[in-house]
Amino acid sequence: VRFYEGCEGGKTGFTNEAMFCLSAVAKRDGLRLISVAIGCPSSKDRFAAVSGQLNDAFAAYCSTTVMSADGLDAYAEVIGSKQRQVKLKLEKDLTVLTKRGEDCDANFELEITEGLKAPLRAGERVGMAYAVKEGQRVAEAVVVLKDDAPAASYGDCIDHVIGNW
Repeated sequence: VRFYEGCEGGKTGFTNEAMFCLSAVAKRDGLRLISVAIGCPSSKDRFAAVSGQLNDAFAAYCSTTVMSADGLDAYAEVIGSKQRQVKLKLEKDLTVLTKRGEDCDANFELEITEGLKAPLRAGERVGMAYAVKEGQRVAEAVVVLKDDAPAASYGDCIDHVIGNW
């Protein structure tokens, strides 16, 4: 399995009851799969079983990006911040497992924490993003601040009032 394309690791085992066993993880094109074979008659058979399972799964499924990490065009209001609106991003791409050749019909939902107060730093968690299919949440990603949200100074508050006069 270590020669299997995309293999990230595995664990072999043998007992008289379970016989030859193997669990392995492989990743290709953003899709990570786990395969487990138990009760194989030989070491060679367990490697063949896991390789076959992984080959079948990689051939049948793919990872579809619903929203890329930097593709989010959303802002959060941060109370007491120098900037009233702070840009958001996803901590990682929001992806969904789909059958090859089928459209990903997932919708995108965003939940932002209310009442955010400055100061906040870039990378702080401020909400969640979800991929929703047929009313079910099928994937999620953490929403974070893309930029710092420093606390407004007295001068910033005066500038804001004058700017809105």
